[in-house]
Amino acid sequence: MNKLLIALGIWRAVLIIQGQELPFNFEVSRFNGEYHIELQNGPELIPVEGIRLNGDSLIMHLSVYDAEIRAEVKNKTMTGKLYNTSSSGWHEIPFTAAYGIRQRFITDSIPPTTPINGKWECYFQNEKDSSLAIGLFEQNGNKVNGTFLTSAGDYRFLEGVVAGDSLKLSAFDGAFIYLFLAKVKDGKLTGDFYSGNYYHSKWSGVKNDVIRLPDPYSISKLKPGVETLNFRFPDTDSNLVEFPSERFRDKVTIVQLAGSWCPNCIDESKYFDYFLKKNPDQPVAITALMFERTSDFSKAIVNIKRFKSYTGSDYPLLFAGDRKNLRQLLPEMDVMGGYPTTIILDKKGKIRKVHTGFNGPATGVYFVKQKEEFEKFVNELMAE
Repeated sequence: MNKLLIALGIWRAVLIIQGQELPFNFEVSRFNGEYHIELQNGPELIPVEGIRLNGDSLIMHLSVYDAEIRAEVKNKTMTGKLYNTSSSGWHEIPFTAAYGIRQRFITDSIPPTTPINGKWECYFQNEKDSSLAIGLFEQNGNKVNGTFLTSAGDYRFLEGVVAGDSLKLSAFDGAFIYLFLAKVKDGKLTGDFYSGNYYHSKWSGVKNDVIRLPDPYSISKLKPGVETLNFRFPDTDSNLVEFPSERFRDKVTIVQLAGSWCPNCIDESKYFDYFLKKNPDQPVAITALMFERTSDFSKAIVNIKRFKSYTGSDYPLLFAGDRKNLRQLLPEMDVMGGYPTTIILDKKGKIRKVHTGFNGPATGVYFVKQKEEFEKFVNELMAE
């Protein structure tokens, strides 16, 4: 029996990216002799599904993502690294953790000089391009929760502080590693965004209660003249699923272009599963085409099965191939604006709408509005 004991309760972890400290919290509990760990980002709790003890080391496989933390546990501290075992992206990031610290960002409780509650028009700029985002922040004292909403979806649950004139936000969900730093001065936010070991951009923002993003139905585009889809891909049991076919006949069909590496796809898949369970006898079918970071079927299927288990998706998830080859694998697509992209076809198999992105639970009213619009349109198609 392994003798390693891990202190139960809250821990404060730090990842070192690009010379910056990115903090996050996790909580350790124990049931029936087994350890359980949950990552925390604001109100979001993410279970770590794979936990192993090896001598004085803790190994945490990070849920649906192809990454794990390996750390030595000693005197209520942990020291180790976060490893990405996929074939691309970041590979190793230094990791430390200390027991009993609930504060995400250690500050001297300096009162904020400027409230940042509300909606901000933000721009992210690097040497290649500039992109628009909507900052949505809720402030309680010096604590801040929020997210950034973009045309491809949102940055999910961010948590942090505003102390004096400094805003600090972070998130770690197992794959995506986000750190936002900014100064608040004269009604303007200016700062830096770090993601993983390599990506960095400047960002700025001003309050704007009426800012809007581009129409999500205008971003991803089909080739001129395309009115339907034709595909044939294997599901997680290696059974080929094709469209059109009898299983989709006389049904409104939602085709989700997704990937197991995509957090916004997780949010959308959880919602789609809820929608199907709410409409069990309706003429509607959902199928996901999973575009992975590899063309290796055996490796991709492991990740897709993990994604399916984590989201509870009770609809076919098909391995479509390497995401770098999307246009060859799905030749009907002309412009792919981001993941997820959702193609909605009527009961005759005609494409009626193509929607890019998904506004997840972190976006609040945007999440509610998107669900309402989707259900209204699908209900109209089912009634045709």
